[in-house]
Parts: sequence; structure tokens; C-alpha cells
Amino acid sequence: MAGKKDWREFYRFKDRLGPGTDYYAAMLDDPDTVEAMLKLPPAKPGAPALRDWNWLRETLTQMTEVIAASGGAKVKLPRPESEVERRRSERSRRVSRHNAAALTRNSTPSFTTKKAPRGRIR
Repeated sequence: MAGKKDWREFYRFKDRLGPGTDYYAAMLDDPDTVEAMLKLPPAKPGAPALRDWNWLRETLTQMTEVIAASGGAKVKLPRPESEVERRRSERSRRVSRHNAAALTRNSTPSFTTKKAPRGRIR
């Protein structure tokens, strides 16, 4: 801000200021920002962003699940998922679909083997 750094660096930094900061509170009170947000489609429920997840949110999520379980409900609230977890889930689904397809074909999978070369084995 004192002219020592490029203003674009600050602009990139301000996007990382999340809930609980003065910047975030001021942004949500800004009439122009509110109007722009009202024009957006409603957010789809799903897993929260990984960058917004912390120990407090994890603890509150676990407590909510425990309270629900004490009432007899089986609740598994969404948690953030990293790219590694998404890829593992996708691979697991692909393997499951492949195995299910093999079972529904009513045939045993055929395996091809390479014939051993003729001649002396050393």
C-alpha cells in the first residue's frame, strides 16, 4: 500500500481473506456486492471448500453427527474432499462399474497368456 509492492499482489491476496475477517464483513455489507450475489443462482448443497475447513468446523460437524446419532438418525454430513480423494473415489467407481459389467455378461472373463518361446530355456 505504501508503493513498495505491486498493487496486483494485494488484489490476489484479498481474495484469500475469508469469513471472520473485516474485509469479508465489509464485502457482505457492500450494496453492489449484495446485488451481484443476488443475481447468482443459489448454491448447490455439497461438500464445503477445503480452504474454509478448519478444526472448529470439523469438531462442530462431528458433534452434530453424534447428536443426530443419539436420536437414532444416521447422518453423515459432507466434508471437504481433496483432489487425491476425488480421483481415488472415481477410480473406485470405475473398477466397481467394470466388475459389475463383467458379472452381468454371464461369462467368465477370458485371459490371454503369452506362449512360451520354443527352444532351450537357459
